[in-house]
Amino acid sequence: MNYYDLFQNQVKQYPKKVFVIYNAASYTYQQIDEKCREIRAGISNLNNQTVFISSGDWIFQLTAFLAVQAEAGIPILLHYPMAEDSIYSLASKFQVNHLLTEEKICSLQLEVSVNFPHICMGVLTSGTTGLSKIWYRTYSSWTDFFPVQNHIFNISKDTLLLLHGSLSFTGNLNAALSVLYAGGTLVTVDRFNPAKWDADIAQFGISHLYFVPSKLQLIASALQQEHPNIRQIFTGSQLLSSATIKKLKKLVPNAFIHLYYGSSELSFLTYIEANELLDKPFSVGKPFPGVKIFAEQDILYVDTAYPVEGTDIPCPLQDHGYIDLDGHLILQGRKDDMVNISGYKVSIAHVERILLSMNGISDAAVFAYTDANNKVKLVAVVVSQLNRMEILETLKAQLYYLEIPGKIIFMESIPYGPAGKPDYETLRREVNV
Repeated sequence: MNYYDLFQNQVKQYPKKVFVIYNAASYTYQQIDEKCREIRAGISNLNNQTVFISSGDWIFQLTAFLAVQAEAGIPILLHYPMAEDSIYSLASKFQVNHLLTEEKICSLQLEVSVNFPHICMGVLTSGTTGLSKIWYRTYSSWTDFFPVQNHIFNISKDTLLLLHGSLSFTGNLNAALSVLYAGGTLVTVDRFNPAKWDADIAQFGISHLYFVPSKLQLIASALQQEHPNIRQIFTGSQLLSSATIKKLKKLVPNAFIHLYYGSSELSFLTYIEANELLDKPFSVGKPFPGVKIFAEQDILYVDTAYPVEGTDIPCPLQDHGYIDLDGHLILQGRKDDMVNISGYKVSIAHVERILLSMNGISDAAVFAYTDANNKVKLVAVVVSQLNRMEILETLKAQLYYLEIPGKIIFMESIPYGPAGKPDYETLRREVNV
């Protein structure tokens, strides 16, 4: 069983139902199937070979992903655009056979012969630093969990989910496939322009939103009217500020808002509803049903049935944290975001979380730099209605003095990369440190 088989079941059940609305054009389940068949004509008999898919067109990403599985291949959606040398480096490192674009499929001319029993797809890490990695997944590693996540996020055959961005990002692909699993409808656009979405949300009857927190913050500031038809917002990968939550609750008064915590390797781990998050701003919630998280010798471990192939379970997390008395997971930063300031280990993520919990701060990013005296210091970049003294007063009450940023820079918006994470290189240039 793979996602093309699942798709065929839905085509038989809902042939005339709209499956995708892309840039305001509607495609039924049957019409998407016809597009899959067009691609299949040129890629027959893949026989368990791996196939990179490279395209900026969302419909092609979706249909090529399904078509490759229909021909017994293993699709891997690439972040687009990706430089040719990066594609070949990835192909060589992870033994990928073919490259599929809108124009053609070509062999990567690599002498590889790899057996992938039970694997149906590969997923990329976001690749924010260095070369991306490829994780391989079985069909059941997501679909066995879809009943759980779809119940929590209220996804059904009546769902119309608005999302944005490439399906090469694991969160987008998972959200799209969970809607396919339920027989719902996907809505997306090429251009991220939420200032014009009030009419579209009402016209198409959008019921669900899935965006990373940085995009939700922009949406909350751009929408001008209430949207009572939106029943659910779910988001992950980043911190969700109190200011953004409060704006969203006014715009979508009937919606549940959930923040989840997870990873490409382990899938969904914990979740928390917005009202709880306002009360516990440092929490990422309690474990999903079927997921166990525990600590041993200050290391967090996860026991889950839904990891990528080759993962040893229980698996240690890269994040530091603890389980509080209420069973909530409290994160204190990643191992790779710790910096040494005058002999004291400081978590950049923890400082960001404190900033984002403040009323009046809608977005924040923190990074370290080395000053002219070769001392490590922190810079906080904020989108804020508070002034510098008000921010410092709150920081002094909640942080050790070495954790307090030496500089606080005010900006109208924080730049983000395609994965929805702060673009720290651009920030360093703009802040000039």
